Amino acid sequence: MHIDMDSNDCDWPYTIKSSYYASLWGSMLNEAARELNYEASIAGIQAGIKVGTKIQFEHWSYNDKVEPFLKKFFNFI
Repeated sequence: MHIDMDSNDCDWPYTIKSSYYASLWGSMLNEAARELNYEASIAGIQAGIKVGTKIQFEHWSYNDKVEPFLKKFFNFI
């Protein structure tokens, strides 16, 4: 699953300051979700967020535990 999210908050991605802020936010979110992602990896689920010109959420799984993980992940965000 791949989700692209667009935003124009704080003129992102049109200014350097807003791009830096979005990158920092993405790094902090991935760091904060590290334990959740570790638990998911044990169940065979991989997920992450990348921040570029869009906010991208990527998720790979073959497992029946996908729905509970996605609920936890998006509630976490």
